[in-house]
This record gives sequence, C-alpha cells and structure tokens, in this order.
Amino acid sequence: MTTLPRRLLNLLPVLTLILLLQACAKDSMVISPGPLPLPNPVPIHPINFYPIQEPFQAFVTKYNVPITNTSESIGITTGYFDTYPRTGGIEYDAAELGFAFRSSVAGTILGLGTMLPATGFAHTVTLWDSATQTVLATVSVTNQSGSAFSYADFATTIPIQANHGYVVGYNTLANGNPVNSYSNGNAFSVVTGILVDGGQGSDIPLTPFTAGTITVENTFENNYGDGQPPTNLFPTASDWIGQNVGFFGLCDIAFVQ
Repeated sequence: MTTLPRRLLNLLPVLTLILLLQACAKDSMVISPGPLPLPNPVPIHPINFYPIQEPFQAFVTKYNVPITNTSESIGITTGYFDTYPRTGGIEYDAAELGFAFRSSVAGTILGLGTMLPATGFAHTVTLWDSATQTVLATVSVTNQSGSAFSYADFATTIPIQANHGYVVGYNTLANGNPVNSYSNGNAFSVVTGILVDGGQGSDIPLTPFTAGTITVENTFENNYGDGQPPTNLFPTASDWIGQNVGFFGLCDIAFVQ
C-alpha cells in the first residue's frame, strides 16, 4: 500500500480545517445575502396617510336619513334671506352665513365647499382666523348638487393650528347677481333641527358637534341688507345663533392633518 509522506500526514488536520472553513463561508454567503439597496424615493409609510375631513358633509350624511320611529334625522328646507315688500317692490336681502370651528390636531385646509338648493351658481366662501379676525383665504365654489357638498381648492393650502379658533362663511348673493334681485342662485338650505324618533322625542342641539378631529362650535348669520356687502363680514357677537336654531345655510371645509 502506498503511504503518504510523513509531512503530508502531519498537514492533513490543517488542510481539513481549511476546507471546512471554506465550505462554511460559502454556505453562509448563500443563506445570508447582504442587504438590498433602498428604493429611491423611499415610499411613505401608510401611517402618514390621513383622510380628508369634511365635517358638514359628514354631519349631513349621518343625519339626513329617512325619518323612522327609531332614527335621528335632520330637516332641510330651502329659503331666501329676508324678502319683504318696500315702496316700489320687493327687497331681497343677502347675508354671510357660516360657523366657528377648531381642530384637535394641526393640519391643512385644502379648500371650502357649499351645499345649496340651486346648481350652477358660484358663491364666495371665506376663511378667517378667529383671534385676529383676519381673512386667511377666499375661494369661489360652484354648486354642483342640492344634496351633497361641492368643493373648490385654494391656490395655496392654509395651515391650521391645533385647538385654535377659525370661522368659515359664504355669501348668499351668487357671484355676478346684482344686489336686491331675485335669483334661484341666492337661495340657501336651512337645517331646521335634528329630529329624534320621527319628531316624537327630544330634539338634539345642533351645535356643538364633532366629526373626526373637527368640532363645529356655533353658527352665525351676518345680514348686510340689500346693499353691497362690506369688505369684511367677520361676525360680531350679535350674529351668533343659539344651539337649537337651524343652520342658516351650509358651507364646509376640506381639512387634512
């Protein structure tokens, strides 16, 4: 039998160890590859996506259901703001109608909306800072439906602070209509109340109500008569409406945190 030289016999343990280490290193590379490069751009985690909040649309969706003996529902009627006779004919008043609100979280207002009886007419909707009574933005909203809100986006979105007061309102005089004139475009929707058990139960106060992070605190009407509306219609103390009185007109915000 041929025997290996003594030198090779002495090296066998060392050679065996080297071969084993190489095999382990190879297997390790196959089982545990290096990290893949990150995609560019890095995708946003889903937790950063928030829905757009439209509190008055949520209010109408919640309560504007068929009245039954077990449900709560709002009543909505159509009105014109103060039509009354004067010498020479009927005068048609107009007003700024809206509400005060605040958000429990900071965010952004993308735009404003209206829900009015007549479609195809545009109205000016305004956003104020309650503390400073400063106009933050205005937008013209064309009403597309008598049963759902129509919205128009701002050219530049408006940042909103948490727990800070804001006011939004719209002009009942449709854009382009002359003052003291009749037009379907000047009509508005009035919420007459939240009925309980088909009107047999105790009615629910209209305000305040909370939808998502937005709390609507109170509503207002600023009647400017039959002349041209003032440049700043921020409501005074006498303009604010009690809790159980109907909303004079429906406008809304599109908010995202």
